[in-house]
Amino acid sequence: YCFKNPKAPYFAARNEGKRSDLDIVSKAIDQKCRTHTHVIIEGAGGLLVPVAEKMLMIDLIKMTHSKPILVARAGLGTINHTLLSLEAMTNRDISPETVVLVEIGVPSASQELIRENIEAIEIFSGIDVAGVIGKISDFSNPAKAYQEVIERILRLGQK
Repeated sequence: YCFKNPKAPYFAARNEGKRSDLDIVSKAIDQKCRTHTHVIIEGAGGLLVPVAEKMLMIDLIKMTHSKPILVARAGLGTINHTLLSLEAMTNRDISPETVVLVEIGVPSASQELIRENIEAIEIFSGIDVAGVIGKISDFSNPAKAYQEVIERILRLGQK
């Protein structure tokens, strides 16, 4: 589904007089999984965002048996946000594969803050942080540091 307004999928669909059929979404994901080695499903807005009536993004993750990779900002506030998201997944018997931090803010977070964020997330959640990625302008040739994070994530999917 693709809606005009950038908002929670449930409300974006409703504003256009439409409804998201999650059986269609689930079948499309199953089809992609049969024909591709890796399938990335981007969760719009976060885990507790409504995607349909009485269905949150976290419910869709569980319904599709996805192996979630939590993507969180690298800067200030990420410890609380990330740990709450990981706890929400754990409370619903969803096992996140890893966490990836995204560094695209202006001003950039200090390297010390990013290291401390990674340390706190790993210690308090028991989940490894795969690394930090910034803006990728050329996906066919990402920066070497980003390539290492991407390769680490792809190896997790092969378990």
